[in-house]
Amino acid sequence: RKILSDSAHVNHFLQSTGVDVSFAIFSQIIEKFNKSKIKYSPLYIIHDAIILDVSQEGFEFAKSLSSEMFAVEKLDCKFPIKIDIIKE
Repeated sequence: RKILSDSAHVNHFLQSTGVDVSFAIFSQIIEKFNKSKIKYSPLYIIHDAIILDVSQEGFEFAKSLSSEMFAVEKLDCKFPIKIDIIKE
């Protein structure tokens, strides 16, 4: 969506809120993996992405997360996530 503002305050607010949302959802994803007992290792967080090394058995579980909506209490709304799976 186009933001019609030249104010640095608006930009900082939007960027920091985006990071808050991302981290809240990353936390929920990690919690779901921990509860599932699937072997995984978090590798990187890059702004609005988390990179996980997931065991072969965890691929279907990881793909299933993209069909869920993740609640962010601070904003009182839910967000979808996109999962890209790269097999080696």
